[in-house]
Amino acid sequence: MGKHYIPRFYLKGFTEKNAPSFIWAYEKGRKKPFRSNILNIAQENQIYSDETEKQLADDVENPANPIIHKIREQQPITKAEKEILARYVEVLMRRIPRVREKAREWFPSAMEKKLQHLESDLNRLSDENPDKEEIINKHKNDIKRMRNNDVVDLFTPEDIWEEIILSDDMPIHQVLGDMTWQFLVFDEWPIFLTSDNPVFFFEWMGIGKKYSEVSFPISKNIVLWATWRSDLKENYVKTTENIAKEINQRTVSFAQKYIFFSSHEKWVETLVNKDSLKVNRITQPAKKSRKRQQYAIR
Repeated sequence: MGKHYIPRFYLKGFTEKNAPSFIWAYEKGRKKPFRSNILNIAQENQIYSDETEKQLADDVENPANPIIHKIREQQPITKAEKEILARYVEVLMRRIPRVREKAREWFPSAMEKKLQHLESDLNRLSDENPDKEEIINKHKNDIKRMRNNDVVDLFTPEDIWEEIILSDDMPIHQVLGDMTWQFLVFDEWPIFLTSDNPVFFFEWMGIGKKYSEVSFPISKNIVLWATWRSDLKENYVKTTENIAKEINQRTVSFAQKYIFFSSHEKWVETLVNKDSLKVNRITQPAKKSRKRQQYAIR
């Protein structure tokens, strides 16, 4: 068994009702889904180091798991718990294979940044230790060789990716924590999907703009919907099948390869294999139902 990039506890929210260790995986471009134990899905061998795996478990997953359980039970969460879960969501956005692939694109600029830091450190050491000039100059020459691609094994794209997984340089969790969170509930039947890239936002907009939205499936019946809507109350809100379908379209559109659900359903196959998916913002109309809070798609 490899290391999971989508945590097993999270995946349990989408497993079969009568076999809670099993889930259905739908692969983009493949007609038939397959049933798998969650031990064997959303994981890769040696995807990151044992040290990173332990830190993810101790500092991110274990603190968030009881909060995820509370949400699945539709219990209120505190501000402190919201902050813990925001950090969990932030890290989940970075630990997925899609971001590892993007790290290969970022590698040249990230490598240059590291080399500049090394140069700065060497210049400081040279000023503080003039008697070490010979060895310091040797290291400076090594940096020149790295820039000329004569030495390529100091850092790899995977090293850069693993370094940013738990980084605090981009405090996305603070932004997420400041947003208004509503948990949209559809409990008539299992409906929400998840994927190998489960946190959706409009990439062209980011998450810090006035009309930004984030959606994150918590279970097959509950999804987190985060916005900057100050007129909304943070709570559990019954939603419609129409909105649930929109959330699922977002999830599938963002997936790199795999979509996960609690059963083998033809409608999931159809959705996963659509050539293109249009995703929309979700807004609240002026008119509200007394029975349930309605939303419109714009």
